[in-house]
Amino acid sequence: MLYAYIWQQKWADAQRLGDEIIHSGQYTLAPDYTKIFTTAGEFNTGSIFEINMANVPGKNVGSNINLWQNPRNTWGYGFVCPTQNLVNSFEAGDPRLKATVIANGDVLSDGTVANTTSSQTGYYNRKYWLPQQEVPYNNGGGAGDGPTNERIYRLAVVMLWTAEAAVHNSDIGHATDLVNQVRERARKSGGNTDMSILPPYSTVTLEHIYHEQRVETALGDHLRFFELVRTGKAAGTLPGYKEGVHNHLPIPLREIQLSNGLLRQNPGY
Repeated sequence: MLYAYIWQQKWADAQRLGDEIIHSGQYTLAPDYTKIFTTAGEFNTGSIFEINMANVPGKNVGSNINLWQNPRNTWGYGFVCPTQNLVNSFEAGDPRLKATVIANGDVLSDGTVANTTSSQTGYYNRKYWLPQQEVPYNNGGGAGDGPTNERIYRLAVVMLWTAEAAVHNSDIGHATDLVNQVRERARKSGGNTDMSILPPYSTVTLEHIYHEQRVETALGDHLRFFELVRTGKAAGTLPGYKEGVHNHLPIPLREIQLSNGLLRQNPGY
């Protein structure tokens, strides 16, 4: 419902519901961002909703997302490669970068050294990367046995949506506090000891929030396209995107036929 209010620009309702979730006592920010998207980080204190993937090798009851997004020169297809633009969007020293992007020569948690030369951008997605001991093919499993849960809603994202609503409601102090909490968690993640990185904002703006939403959710929460559309930034960001057409997906022809003319195709398709 919160995300529906955000799309509908019902900012008072969005802030009210967001604050209810934040102060419900059910969730707290997981202390280390760099562990959130590992299998050990599933159902952490900041997880509101995940699609749970069974880890039963050979039964094909897991996820395909690990296969699709793991590096092409290991066992995956190498889809959804980070762009240089994304890499450049992270502030200097932000621990979220290493938890999001695999760069050539990175030493990964299983001791392997990343070779990203097969990537069309020079980078791979770290959030759905698997260490060797978790690769299904190494455990008697197959393509459909990926163990990684898909993160759908997280507290940090709710906090950033609530901050966005608060700015629209002229509650700048509250918005600033929420964003700074998310930045503080990132600052203290991954064993970082440099507390000068990701300094707190004195007064947050919508552009600050949009930036924070991008680096916080990149390649893991499946939100980028929809957030670009929602904020009116898609046409200026995505090549070939047409405002008024690509805001909506085409309705499958079969569904139109089955409706006996009740359904009409979306404009532009």
